[in-house]
Amino acid sequence: MGDFGFSLGIFTAFVMTGALDLDTIFAQAPALTGKTIHFLSWDVDALTLMCFLLFMGAMGKSAQFLLHTWLPDAMEGPTPVSALIHAATMVTAGVFMVARLSPLFDLAPTAQAFVTFIGATTAFFAATIALVQNDIKRIIAYSTCSQLGYMFVAMGTGAYSIGMFHLFTHAFFKALLFLGSGSVIIAMHHEQDIRHMGGLKDKLPLTYWTMVMGTLALTGFPLTAGYFSKDAIIAAAYVSANLAADLHDLPRQPARPPSLRRGAREPDGDGASARLSRCRLDLRGLPILGAVRRPRREGIFPRLAEIRG
Repeated sequence: MGDFGFSLGIFTAFVMTGALDLDTIFAQAPALTGKTIHFLSWDVDALTLMCFLLFMGAMGKSAQFLLHTWLPDAMEGPTPVSALIHAATMVTAGVFMVARLSPLFDLAPTAQAFVTFIGATTAFFAATIALVQNDIKRIIAYSTCSQLGYMFVAMGTGAYSIGMFHLFTHAFFKALLFLGSGSVIIAMHHEQDIRHMGGLKDKLPLTYWTMVMGTLALTGFPLTAGYFSKDAIIAAAYVSANLAADLHDLPRQPARPPSLRRGAREPDGDGASARLSRCRLDLRGLPILGAVRRPRREGIFPRLAEIRG
């Protein structure tokens, strides 16, 4: 679905500009403002349609709302592969594509509003789904899905550099969490259900402190990388004049943001940030700090007794 929409977007760009290289498309983009194209029996704005269709490709590649189901299922692969592909490279390609095509999206405010809407929706619902997952890697997968929504909120509000900044910081602390979860899985003899984990803090101290650092960064704890990038996205949405910001209770403030006024209160984070923080703390707390959990049948996990001493 995403690839089909992306292909239609490429075809639309070629029909309207006669070229596929970005320099030529960007040079002709201002001349396309106000032009329409006949699509499915309607005459629609050419730039808006082009950006909509191109963004469909980004939705599929970056696991956004309605096109997200493949990402948790892809967690069946080895954890180092998940750390590389699902935290830093493949799933962030859609975010980079939207940033690279920013000259087009800047001329299509309706498409930008749609990007913000999808991103904010994904950030909220993926964090909520993660709260009820039991597989340690699926929790991180839905966390990645939510963070990608954050990045698209930045893209939709025109804060492309901030979105890329969060893409960069997220790659490090999410890969850290993936590798930490891999250490727990190996220590538990490939058990991934967090309901069967607990009391591993003293047995896996390096893994514990590694996941603590990743957790703090992901929850946006002050002075961590995630704090600066996520707070910048929330601030960008707060001052945005984008209609989609209002639909997700992100107040608009066209004047100076409160952070620039002495004594003003900083805007509160949105529901996705709060839910994701709780989800991440649950992930760290259950396997590492929780009570020791016994398997339902003895002998299922050969290394379990050895690890717990």
